[in-house]
Amino acid sequence: MSERLDAVDDALSNAASEPLKMAVDGRSAEQRTVDELLKLRAHEATQVAQTNKVSGFGLRFQKIQPPGCG
Repeated sequence: MSERLDAVDDALSNAASEPLKMAVDGRSAEQRTVDELLKLRAHEATQVAQTNKVSGFGLRFQKIQPPGCG
């Protein structure tokens, strides 16, 4: 699994346990929603799958040559 997927997984677990918005001393902070993080996770997984994709479905084609025809 890639580091980016691990980072998104960590953000998902943090988002589930923390509030979406908060304000302290006149400063406010807002996190991404769990839905947005799940979409990001799916996108990152797709990117990882595409970079690991094997071309040709793992098949290798060769020309057959009769013996002695060099």
